[in-house]
Amino acid sequence: GSAVTAFFFLAGAAALGRGWRSGTVLRRYLVVLMLALSAAVLARGLLSLPAMAVEGLNPVAVQSAGIVALYLMMLGNAFGYLLLVREHEHGELARLEVVDALTDVPNRRGFYTALTPWIALARRPGMPTSLIILNLDQFKRVNDSYGHSAGDMVLKAMVDVCKKQLRDSDQMGRLGGAEFAILLPRTSAEDASMVAERIRLAVAALPVKAEKAIINMTASLGVTTIRAEDSTVSLFKRADEALQAAKQAGRNRVAEAPTAIL
Repeated sequence: GSAVTAFFFLAGAAALGRGWRSGTVLRRYLVVLMLALSAAVLARGLLSLPAMAVEGLNPVAVQSAGIVALYLMMLGNAFGYLLLVREHEHGELARLEVVDALTDVPNRRGFYTALTPWIALARRPGMPTSLIILNLDQFKRVNDSYGHSAGDMVLKAMVDVCKKQLRDSDQMGRLGGAEFAILLPRTSAEDASMVAERIRLAVAALPVKAEKAIINMTASLGVTTIRAEDSTVSLFKRADEALQAAKQAGRNRVAEAPTAIL
């Protein structure tokens, strides 16, 4: 019985110990605690066998220690589970502060956090970093005609198709509504425009199946590069001006901000 009980808890410790390197301190502590207590419970069973008897060892003390270990294990599992749930909830709340719940990309705050070091690096010589502002054309009509659930489907589908056009090092974030920003590290304005054009074509070729209709969307995109003198305000102002130029030119197109005058 002790062996079976110890094996049961060892299996739980093994499952809890997956991803040890990325685990939290609480998770690691519970794994070590469960391993130690499981060993004590197992020893209680093994040392009770005549073949495993140790001379001079008090059997009553062994049994008592095993029972205490078993109770501690039960209490540790119960309170550990509660603490892990609480830790997970706190982690999820912290994640939602910087991640958009619908599209699972960084929200405005999260994107600005990711953007800050690249603005600082722009003051040093090297490959430029580019920014794309994307806005779905006439998106309000989707919500008005088909409902917000259909609009949510369109946004999620658009994000998925955009990610397929991006590298792992690129970062996409939702600024609000149907407006998104894409950070392209170490990418020139010319290359960024090519990426933006690929995204535009991919979005235009994406039919989204809603409950009442198949929705086809287009997107307008503004492209710029981060300059040495840029702040977040000036960078987004220039990118937004490029986006507005794309819309005024007829939508469903890419517009690049003017290059800096040396």
